[in-house]
Amino acid sequence: AERFISDEPRLYEPRERPWYQAGASASAHTWTAVYIDFRTHELVATRARKVLSPQGQTQGVVATDVSLRGLNDFVAALDISAHGFAFIVEPGGDLIAASSGANVARGADGNMTRLKASASTHPMVPLAHAEVLRALADKQTTLPQTRSLVGADGQAVYVAFNRLKDEAGLDWMVVVGVPE
Repeated sequence: AERFISDEPRLYEPRERPWYQAGASASAHTWTAVYIDFRTHELVATRARKVLSPQGQTQGVVATDVSLRGLNDFVAALDISAHGFAFIVEPGGDLIAASSGANVARGADGNMTRLKASASTHPMVPLAHAEVLRALADKQTTLPQTRSLVGADGQAVYVAFNRLKDEAGLDWMVVVGVPE
């Protein structure tokens, strides 16, 4: 039986959404940048591609949303160690998932916003992310990579990281750290 679920108070114009714009401008399948979903306010990545008419003109975009909540829940549930951590981050520093702390927050204006690895509440995440950036700045760096850092308590922390990429434009860095 049909039933009313909800009424959207804001105008939803699909052609203004990141997934539509990414799909319409790409020549093949593409991933959007991770964004905050219009309705759920959770992180989403969308695989999209344009649909062409028989004459080769863009008729629209077909897309599949992939909620990243399950990924964040998985990373948060990892049993690394008492003071270990893991996170997944985009090249611009925005968190996708983290074993401790959130990946989105409500801003002062009431809107949801992405959190940066550099602003993580876990003391080692900003340090590890800065080390990843230093390593990637050296164009000779090959991945995966391991590094040793010193935490705020003076204890050695071992960090491993690797890039996760695919042919449709996915580009994430996976980072795991454990104390000595």
